[in-house]
Amino acid sequence: MMQLQVSDNSTTEDILLNQIIFTGSASGGGNNKGVTVNLYQNGSIFGSKVYSASNAVTFAGLNDDIALGGPSTYVATYDFPVTALPGTYSVTVTANNVTGAGVTTGKPIAVTSIPSAGVEGAVITLATPTATPTITNTSIFTPTLTATFTITNTPTNTATITSTTTNTPTPTSTFTSTPSATSTNTATVTPTPTLTSTTTATPTSTATSTATPVDPPVIVESSAAPMNSVQLPGASPVTMMQLQILNNSTVEGVNLNSIILTGTATGSGNNQTGINLVNLYDGNGHLLDANAYSANNTVTLVGSPLNSIAAQSVSQYVITYDFSPTAPTGTYAVTLTAGNVMGTGVNSGKPLAVTSVPIAGVGGAIITIAQPTATFTPTPTFTLTSTFTPTVTSSPTITPTFGTLAILQPAQPNPATYLPGTSGVTAVLANMTNSVSGSGSVSIQSMVFTVAVTATGNLHQDISTAHLYNASGQITTGSFTTGSNSVTFILAGVPLDILAPGTTGNYVLTYDFASTETGTFTTSIDNTGVSITSGTQDSVSGSATGPTITLANATPTATVTSTNTSTFTPTHTLTPTHTLTPTITPTPTITPTPNLPPNVVYLSSNILHSLSGEGLNIQYGAGSSGTAEINIHNVNGSIVRHLFNQSVSQGTQLVGWDGKDDGGSPTSTGLYLVMVRFPGGNVVIKKVIVLKQ
Repeated sequence: MMQLQVSDNSTTEDILLNQIIFTGSASGGGNNKGVTVNLYQNGSIFGSKVYSASNAVTFAGLNDDIALGGPSTYVATYDFPVTALPGTYSVTVTANNVTGAGVTTGKPIAVTSIPSAGVEGAVITLATPTATPTITNTSIFTPTLTATFTITNTPTNTATITSTTTNTPTPTSTFTSTPSATSTNTATVTPTPTLTSTTTATPTSTATSTATPVDPPVIVESSAAPMNSVQLPGASPVTMMQLQILNNSTVEGVNLNSIILTGTATGSGNNQTGINLVNLYDGNGHLLDANAYSANNTVTLVGSPLNSIAAQSVSQYVITYDFSPTAPTGTYAVTLTAGNVMGTGVNSGKPLAVTSVPIAGVGGAIITIAQPTATFTPTPTFTLTSTFTPTVTSSPTITPTFGTLAILQPAQPNPATYLPGTSGVTAVLANMTNSVSGSGSVSIQSMVFTVAVTATGNLHQDISTAHLYNASGQITTGSFTTGSNSVTFILAGVPLDILAPGTTGNYVLTYDFASTETGTFTTSIDNTGVSITSGTQDSVSGSATGPTITLANATPTATVTSTNTSTFTPTHTLTPTHTLTPTITPTPTITPTPNLPPNVVYLSSNILHSLSGEGLNIQYGAGSSGTAEINIHNVNGSIVRHLFNQSVSQGTQLVGWDGKDDGGSPTSTGLYLVMVRFPGGNVVIKKVIVLKQ
């Protein structure tokens, strides 16, 4: 009838939920008398109550300790007696019917976020089954007319023998007292059975079996054990758990509404500060929900529903962590217990009966977050003084741990000429590397690109929009102000990008040109145009300069052709001198690794031109021999290319993608997901931008 979630919105103390009162409504002849209300608390039955004459039931003594920010879930169900009256039934909980107190202060709770009419549940209609009239052919042999009781006027063909009187001439031999035998014809009345058809109504009662809904049984188990591993702060996404949920019901599908994961962190690990997001994907790589850990070390992933599972079907799920760049060192683990998998039957609305989960719950990988260690390199140092001979001393060198960002100059597109109005023209490619080998992630707060221009107008007129991309897609857009030759990219309250130690960010700046301007444009960025923070001393070095872009109008070329005749005919042929060839060249390059670690995936680039013919190389490390599968998904989770599904041997493997879908057509511009399923079932997802050029 109703599902409730009560959350402690206090920032200072836990609350103790003591009592909930449910108010029932019945209309259309219905009556709550005899109706039993069952209350489930976080998946376990708390108790059952029968409605009183006041149409209310009170569940007192809940004693539910709800931690800061933590939710507690309640489900109320009805058991109708066999004598329940037909009509409609509903249930409501109002704000003043939820009572409790603060654990520390003892003050009564202030219930908010409930509509004035209260929280309402389902509306259930009870109806009386009706007898089903049937037509039967019943042979009744009786010398009299049979009286029948009629419920409905249903014609039935009934064979009846009735007594009728007929005059039938019958030759009869009669002996008389005369001296001779005389044959006469004598009419006698003889009762003759005659078969007639009489329409009668026969009451029949057809028993219809009714199945009583039961809690749909589901089985939750681990589909594959993710590999334990050591990660750096900021690692993302890291596979923590792989689940499969079997709907064991034979009569209905189930809706999976929510799951609650419990995280365990040891050492200095902390689930709240160390994990930015917990992500739940389905078996097709579609993101179902993402959330962060609460103060009670649980995270709730919900949907309306998260997923639907047909009867006797299995659904696969993958849970990943996005670790914070400042994640404390320690070990991180996750568990899912039976009482934390919640949903309902599609038809019956009954809560799930979760089975086959170990008492300790389904466990996942154990991930260790560790900081890279400083490297001490003995460096020979020659010291020359007036009183000592040259000596060699060994001085340890410690790699600095403050934020150090290096701007690198990758290979740029060739200089090119475009018509005014062209969009998506690559202005500059820049790689930025966090060269620190210690423990500091670098947050890029802003980027300023400067343009050397020979255009006749102002840049704010020449360039309508500037776009900044990284490997995950477009970060933001910007525009030039009047009289300025620079464009600034900044996001309110958040950094443009975060680079973990030793990682490189790849960035692309493109322009949408106005349709009226001509001239040349050269774009660059240097250390003065990048602002970073890492929590300690910061420095930026290097620069990158893009190609020279020329905007020019197409001009006609006059061609004069003469012949050896007395007629001179000038022929004018309009020949466009410029061709639109916008090209964005991918610059991220990953050096092939001779032997990749197990369950690690590298892409040769984060940007793929689907029409260039260059293709994308996908390298991955198989920890064991077996079947590996690689599929390309769009952002909606649909598979656009079944790329690879074969048995492989242990070690590093290489598969190429030409940027085309299963039908052989180039894929559209956008963000795509490369999903690699390793032998043994582990899944790693990588992102790639496809440009249809």
